[in-house]
Amino acid sequence: MTNPFDKLTAAYKNQDFVKQATQFASQVVSYFPKNSNVLELGSGTGQDSRYFASLGHNILSTDFSDKALELNIEKSKHLENIDIQKLDFTQLFPFSDNTFDVVYAHLSVQYFNSQITTQIFSEVKRVLKANGIFCAACNSIVDEEYDKGEKIEQDFFQIGEKTKRFFSTESLIKFGSGFEIIVCDLEGQQLTNQDGQISKCARFIGRNR
Repeated sequence: MTNPFDKLTAAYKNQDFVKQATQFASQVVSYFPKNSNVLELGSGTGQDSRYFASLGHNILSTDFSDKALELNIEKSKHLENIDIQKLDFTQLFPFSDNTFDVVYAHLSVQYFNSQITTQIFSEVKRVLKANGIFCAACNSIVDEEYDKGEKIEQDFFQIGEKTKRFFSTESLIKFGSGFEIIVCDLEGQQLTNQDGQISKCARFIGRNR
């Protein structure tokens, strides 16, 4: 079966917006300790990884899409402080406890049922150092696609080839209960298609406690 994220990468690879850091990356980088070890979950074409690396952070840039990984490698080969790796984060992470200063996830932890989502937040907490930072941007319940497609469980739908979870502040607080919450709102922005349309997304920044 074709990976829908491979298709998405093929559609976006020549778009200007994949060459620049996302708004969310620029908003959260001030929370990163200097010269952080950063794990990015679902890095896609790698624009945020390259942005963080350009600021002196050491990045492990991960994705499940082979096409995205190929493009990320091509675009990042001039940077020595990025390591690129395939990762299925529906599984337990293959990293030791207390490894990273920051875990960053831009629109990548929103595709899973509540059991897997809970596991992801738990694994993020495990691999973060004490006082480490978790930054996540996700689909929100104010997104125009919310309640479209086939409902699988609360706030979780089958929409076309993909499943999508839509977060409220309440659900973010619940999933992120192991963190001291710094930011939790629905005031983020994301591109919704290749025409540059913008919709609001959920933002979560938490400190490992």
